[in-house]
Amino acid sequence: LFASLMAHFRQFLQPLVLLALALGLVLIWLAPNLVFLAIGALTTGFVYSIGVTSVFHRLSEILRTNQLALGTTLVLLGCNLGGGMAASVVSFLSAMSGSNSNLFLTLAILCFIAGLVLLLSLLVKRQPDRAI
Repeated sequence: LFASLMAHFRQFLQPLVLLALALGLVLIWLAPNLVFLAIGALTTGFVYSIGVTSVFHRLSEILRTNQLALGTTLVLLGCNLGGGMAASVVSFLSAMSGSNSNLFLTLAILCFIAGLVLLLSLLVKRQPDRAI
């Protein structure tokens, strides 16, 4: 599935992943019942795995062969640190805000903003330079 998504969306896959992740997080935040919660959780899990795969694919495109091992190590280190610290950060933020469900909205907003910034930067790069 990743290969077909990559072939279809190309460089726009990563911003679309972030926007879809934001949508899944909004579904979790708004979930009125277990069915919607499950749909949101499945959406975020699926989209996250596509996103991580696209990061490693992009890494192999932009780094030289002799730099790829170091780049892969740094990305894996970041993923493991993020996963390991996630529970502590969520506990800290929920203690600050007083509500666990609002954390999903905050993360959705951050993913939406990141996806929008990445999408706009890709669109700006595609525009031909105009002399004034």
